Amino acid sequence: FSFPSYLGKAADFTFSNVYWPIPEKVYESVPFLHGISLPLVFVGIMTFILIASSVTMVLAVEAGHRMDRANVEKYMLWTILGGFTFLGCQA
Repeated sequence: FSFPSYLGKAADFTFSNVYWPIPEKVYESVPFLHGISLPLVFVGIMTFILIASSVTMVLAVEAGHRMDRANVEKYMLWTILGGFTFLGCQA
């Protein structure tokens, strides 16, 4: 509620702290690649990170069934790292 919506044309939009961004432009951007239009590339990267961290969780559970403590710790660490990376992308 602090920022008003952008009311101009989507083609004229530039990111700013003055108004709320429009979704058409948010999903075209990739962090650190300003000015390059890459639709849904960053969303695809975040999806890959989320699926990869889900796989490491499955591997941790499977290692737990085998009572392999070292692998449980290793895969849980990778899961936590992947989760924090995903949340950082969301932020």
